[in-house]
Amino acid sequence: MIKKIMVNVIFILLVTMAFANEKIGEITLLEGQVTIQRDNSNKNAEIGDVVFDSDIIATSKDSIAEIKLVSNKGVVTINKNSKLSMSIFKENEKTHFSISLFFGTIKNKVTKEQSEYYNVTTPSVTLGVRGTEFEVTSNITGESYVNLIDGEITAIDNPDDKDIEADLEEDADNAKKRINEITLKKGEKIEKNNEIDKITKTDKENKDEWLNDRQQYFKKNEKKSLFALEKKTQIIGKQLKKINKVSGRIDRIQGKINKIFIRIDKTISKNKYLSKEQKETIKSNLNEESKETVKSLNKITFRILNSTRILLDEYWACKEMLNEFARRVDNKEQEIKDHSTYNRLKTKIKRLEKLDKEAKKFEKIWKDLTQEING
Repeated sequence: MIKKIMVNVIFILLVTMAFANEKIGEITLLEGQVTIQRDNSNKNAEIGDVVFDSDIIATSKDSIAEIKLVSNKGVVTINKNSKLSMSIFKENEKTHFSISLFFGTIKNKVTKEQSEYYNVTTPSVTLGVRGTEFEVTSNITGESYVNLIDGEITAIDNPDDKDIEADLEEDADNAKKRINEITLKKGEKIEKNNEIDKITKTDKENKDEWLNDRQQYFKKNEKKSLFALEKKTQIIGKQLKKINKVSGRIDRIQGKINKIFIRIDKTISKNKYLSKEQKETIKSNLNEESKETVKSLNKITFRILNSTRILLDEYWACKEMLNEFARRVDNKEQEIKDHSTYNRLKTKIKRLEKLDKEAKKFEKIWKDLTQEING
């Protein structure tokens, strides 16, 4: 039995490696300098390059990239000065695409059959797509603007202090009451900014008008904006602690189940009244039962982890956005007058690096579980 468990562990590790190489799409258009970050190394992108799960794509000034999703599921256009990560996973034979937009602008054109399994997360909103074409912009202070060109989108606030454990214990209707949610129809536009701090419909006709408006707000309300960014660092730290708490609970439950089956296996082996053939039959049945039990548990925990996965996407988006903000200030691309508040913010941004290990640990648990369910 122990050997079988070890074989399963090795299998999971091999499957996880394969998952990391899951193809998302291919670069079909490219102008200027575009980079792909994969496994802690960067390469200059070229037309025809394949984009894989967890790749980070970055465009520079006056550059653009277009990615055609696998099986002609849609097209993602990445505008200049943008950065994002792309993920793919399968559940019940359905392919899910997830984009975490750190900053910049992307245009999404998704097929109707794929739209139900496609979402975009920014540092401030999560978009559940029920449409076919939309544009998302996120600036370097974590504010977001969405322009729905065609179809339908559900926009949800990324809550400041979402109680994951409470969500697990209450029914979906009650959980939904605590979430600010807006449904957009064709032609409508929304924003979430640091001034109002919730999703609202906007009359800003395009992203350029909106970006200019937000830059003017920052200049007039610099201290308030810096405090909002400082609050972001505290929020994503809290979120990650909650994610780890949920992950720890899942690890402990799975560990207990493994121990139970190991004890039963030992008890059968020591039984003097059973023949060798009977023992092998019982162990074989037990092995099947353990697989079914773990599979059932995995389906429940997958639902739990899937909701916390959104928080993980938000963590990466917030962290990269804050780093980009600090880079632009340090390079004098972004003006700052209140340097004392900024220096305190920069110290907190650096502390976020220590959380990466915990975020990657959760990401691995989530990927392992996804593969087990679909395996």
